[in-house]
Amino acid sequence: MQLKNAMERWGAGLCWEDWAQWLEGQATTVTPGELHGLISGVLAGGKKLSPALLLRMVQAHMVSAVIVDAEGEQRLLNLYQCIQEQLQATDFAYYPGIPEEEPLRCRIEELAHWCQGFLVGVGTALKAIKDKDLEPEVREALIAITEISRVDPEQIEERADFSLMEIEEFLKVTVLMIFVSMTASQTTGESL
Repeated sequence: MQLKNAMERWGAGLCWEDWAQWLEGQATTVTPGELHGLISGVLAGGKKLSPALLLRMVQAHMVSAVIVDAEGEQRLLNLYQCIQEQLQATDFAYYPGIPEEEPLRCRIEELAHWCQGFLVGVGTALKAIKDKDLEPEVREALIAITEISRVDPEQIEERADFSLMEIEEFLKVTVLMIFVSMTASQTTGESL
């Protein structure tokens, strides 16, 4: 995948490295992948957030004493809008926010962080819904993402046949499936 496409994942011409630097300045342990996953999870779960609610959710998740300034707020809103547009696009433009130019170990760790953020986001969006009310495919997808979130970089680095790209593709398709399922069920009022 080209760098241009990697930047499109993050919106406003930003890339993973830009987000890593910004988050470091926010005195938080949240990673760019985790933040991307959090917002992706909320949106895939069918929840639309006002700018104020988005900022409160992200600030609470960041657990930082630093208050996000106006530039940071705009950055977060741009990311939210970018992910929302990607999920709604008919050209399958969405990809999980995992770095492409970093060493393999970093990419694997970010994959796990993205999954953890996604699960928190989905949990936030679906907090009033019981597991039994979810479509079986959605439940299975969330179980698979939970398993991926537990990935051990040490084990994977030892396997030459490991394909991070295949897992990213799986996550892409899975997130889009959850998004379509959750937004369709909310529109029709059917079981989730």
